Amino acid sequence: MRIRNCKLGIEESIYSDESEQEFKRKIEAGEFLEWTKKFGYLYGTATETIQDSLTRGADLLLDIDTEGARNLKKVLPDAVFVFILPPSLEELRRRLENRGSECEDSIGIRLNKAGEEIKEVFWYDYIIINEKIGEGVEQLKSIYLAEKNKRNRKISEVKKRFNLEEKINYGKNNC
Repeated sequence: MRIRNCKLGIEESIYSDESEQEFKRKIEAGEFLEWTKKFGYLYGTATETIQDSLTRGADLLLDIDTEGARNLKKVLPDAVFVFILPPSLEELRRRLENRGSECEDSIGIRLNKAGEEIKEVFWYDYIIINEKIGEGVEQLKSIYLAEKNKRNRKISEVKKRFNLEEKINYGKNNC
C-alpha cells in the first residue's frame, strides 16, 4: 500500500509501504485527505503532512490522478489544479513502451485509464499539453509564479509592508 506523503513540497515526494490492514485503519480514522485504489495499490494523501506543510506556508506540488484531485478540490477549494496531458494517446503509448518497464497488458490498462481521465480536464484550472518536457516544465513554472503573485495571495504581505488598510472605492473619480 502506498501513502503519498509530501513533506518537502516540490522538492520531495515520499511513498511509504504499509500493510493493507494498516492503510484501511488510517482510512477509518480519517487520516487521509483523499485515497483511492489504482492498479492494485492503495494510494492516499496524508492529512497531517499536508496541513503541517500548509501551516508552515510551504507550496505543495502533488502528482495525483483525477479522482484524487477531485476529492482534494472539495477539501482544499483554493488549491490550483493543473492537468498535464500528453500530445496524444499514441504518443503516450510510445512513451510508455520506450520506458520498457511495463508489459503490453499494463500499457493497455494505462491507456484506457488515461482516456477516461482526459474527460475530467474541463474542471481543472490550467491545462498543459506536454509536447516537450522542457516546455511543459516552463509552463508549470509560469502557472506557479502567476498563482503565487495573485492579489489575494499577496495582499496581506503588502498591507503589512506598507501599513495599509483596504479601502473599497473603485469609482472613476477617485484620484
